[in-house]
Amino acid sequence: MEQTEHITRYYERLHAERQHEDFSVQEEINWIMLNGETQSEIIDWLLCFDATLNMDIDKKSTKSFKEEVRRYSRAIYRAIKKVDQKLGEDFLKAQDKE
Repeated sequence: MEQTEHITRYYERLHAERQHEDFSVQEEINWIMLNGETQSEIIDWLLCFDATLNMDIDKKSTKSFKEEVRRYSRAIYRAIKKVDQKLGEDFLKAQDKE
């Protein structure tokens, strides 16, 4: 399967899952870690998830909502670190500089 195709399929699945009231960021991270077939696929899905969460932020977003999304991003970067330690550390360090 082409890289774009597997990201598109994941994004469509994510969109459907986020419609449920009981959607959990940590459960989504766990699902990705269990269902990704390759390191590359897991990392792509985690980054797609992170980007999707960050797209929810707009100029009217509250400070607490922005902080919540930042915490979610850290959890995603820690999951990336389990797959690719250096890449995960780089994301975490970059976030710390913000």
